Amino acid sequence: MPRPFHFYIVYFFYVILILSTVYAIRRGGAPERITAWTFLAGAALTLAAAMGFSPIDNRWKHIEWGPLLVDSAMLLVFLWLAFRANRFWTLPMAAFQLLAVTAHFAMGWDPQRIRYTIYWLAVSKISYPMMALLVAGTWLHRRRLKANGADPSWKLSSPPGARPAV
Repeated sequence: MPRPFHFYIVYFFYVILILSTVYAIRRGGAPERITAWTFLAGAALTLAAAMGFSPIDNRWKHIEWGPLLVDSAMLLVFLWLAFRANRFWTLPMAAFQLLAVTAHFAMGWDPQRIRYTIYWLAVSKISYPMMALLVAGTWLHRRRLKANGADPSWKLSSPPGARPAV
């Protein structure tokens, strides 16, 4: 019996997830590696939470509490990176994750007006542009390393001229 089409979409997601995160872990700086590990942990925990909390026939028709908790934790990591990392791509990464978390709350606010397919799309498919950002960020990191010999991962708390003399 052939598998339904949605199984192939899931397999495609995991292939893209593995390729993008392995690239970031092997070739990226600290912010890229933290993001990659956050994606991998988030995917594993979301899968476990969805299977543990939500029966398959009722999935995406109400707030998915397990994935909401995982997405919220990922948002905190991405916000921390956006404030601390010396990378521009972390800002849209946090913004995309905020959209996913907001979709959970929108479903809870008015589940009658938000169709479950829209909820599913908003929460699950937002990860594709996020993975593209991770790959682009890793590629830009490699390019800066090649051009400059270094690419600082973290912002300084204040510029060198602004530090008080001790």
